[in-house]
Amino acid sequence: MTSPASPSVYVACIFAQGGQFCVVAQAPGLSWLPVQNVTDISGIAAICAAPMNGVMQAILTNASGQVLLAPNWQNPEPYDNLTEVEMAGLGVTNGTTRRLVVATKDLGEVMLLTDFMPPWHTNITEIETVACAVVQDWLHVLAVRTDGALFHNIFGSDNSAQGYRDTGARNIKAVSCAGMPNGDLHVVVVRDNGELYHNIRFANGSWQGFSNVEQAAPNPPGNLVPIATSVACAALGDELFIVCIPPNPGMPAAQYPHGAPQYTVRQSNGSWTGFVPLPAVPANISGVACGVM
Repeated sequence: MTSPASPSVYVACIFAQGGQFCVVAQAPGLSWLPVQNVTDISGIAAICAAPMNGVMQAILTNASGQVLLAPNWQNPEPYDNLTEVEMAGLGVTNGTTRRLVVATKDLGEVMLLTDFMPPWHTNITEIETVACAVVQDWLHVLAVRTDGALFHNIFGSDNSAQGYRDTGARNIKAVSCAGMPNGDLHVVVVRDNGELYHNIRFANGSWQGFSNVEQAAPNPPGNLVPIATSVACAALGDELFIVCIPPNPGMPAAQYPHGAPQYTVRQSNGSWTGFVPLPAVPANISGVACGVM
């Protein structure tokens, strides 16, 4: 996946049947390009993405718990000995080095990997899902425990670590995060009732506190605010792009059919745009990732 003029938003979507994913790109000027790169891969479970060397990197995990890297969708070293992976997060340091964070299905461990290095086990267990982002060459990791508690850690380029700290957030089932140019880390979570919440860890280490995204984002008359099953976010300059997937039960099909991605933008002044459907992407989407370059 190569980039047109920069900056552009790339959104990768997994079809609910688990055998395909597609990519849709937003060109400068907020116009969306047609769906591209529809790819058949057996049993896709999760996807993450980040820009690297001018190319949008996509990493999949399949139903067998393997990690597959674009463009050949194989798992080369040092990832070829990974199995039972539940979820992966991808960060890129200096635009050249992939830093992959994975949560395992069997033990709930979190592992940190860097290109050409073996997996390094981090000191936390019972983790169900993870997300990560690079902020000024520091890798921030968010980890959701099986009981819904959210933890945060920071890793240096030498794998030195802050240590996992409890953020105090509870009832979390999904998480995404994005690093901003000013050193802030934006965190978006889905609670177990499907509500979206947003938080900021400022560059000085303090936290703003979680606030409800659906209440902050205005919506066109008659549109239903999405209740999310999954979420992804990315820094778009000094703004935050968020895309989420709503479920089917209780949703009017004409407005928000099953798995039809919706997106919103948190603008630099702290206001939010309304949720709108992601154009050109069909319904029946079960997972989503995004990146900007």
